[in-house]
Amino acid sequence: MEKRQRFGAEFKREAVRIALGHRMKYANGNMVRLGDRVRFEPNLTGVVVCSVDTSEHMEKYPRDQWASYLKHGVLIETVEIGLVHLEENDVALQKEE
Repeated sequence: MEKRQRFGAEFKREAVRIALGHRMKYANGNMVRLGDRVRFEPNLTGVVVCSVDTSEHMEKYPRDQWASYLKHGVLIETVEIGLVHLEENDVALQKEE
């Protein structure tokens, strides 16, 4: 029964997220998009290589490699530490122009 309740709660959260149009956004309200060059944390820079929310991804990161366990957010390939998964809007995430 506990497993069924946990699954039900996860399903409800996912349904609410979809209904509300949850998408990763920058602090200014603009959407985070595939290919954006970004800066976050004190000194991390990188490129958005996957949007779990929109199921968009670069060829190097096929959907079947992440779809079974990532539920929302974006993957950013950073110069400094490699691949990073961000799940929630982060006020420190900035798009580089």
